[in-house]
Amino acid sequence: MKYPANIQIVLYHATWCPHCVKFMPVWHKLEELINKNKIVIECVKVITKEASATVEDKFINEMSVDGYPTIKIILNKNDKKNKTVHEYNGKRDISSILYGLLDVIEKI
Repeated sequence: MKYPANIQIVLYHATWCPHCVKFMPVWHKLEELINKNKIVIECVKVITKEASATVEDKFINEMSVDGYPTIKIILNKNDKKNKTVHEYNGKRDISSILYGLLDVIEKI
């Protein structure tokens, strides 16, 4: 099935954040499940963006990240002009994140 968007699930985190440090093993497992094993669908890519305490990241600012860890699901429509961003606010475990991702995909 061809989906009308390329989908990215992006984690914005900071190495100095204790919540991020605790969450990283879960995120790495999710990343492995999706990127390497291609579960869910092939148009999904997991991305990790690290924030610096001293350098402002243009992409992080553009996505309105104001705390860490933050998970965003980004739909890049095939026409490349239309991007939709959903913030994931659910539980921080693999199954909950996957269900949140699938919920967004079903609405495409």
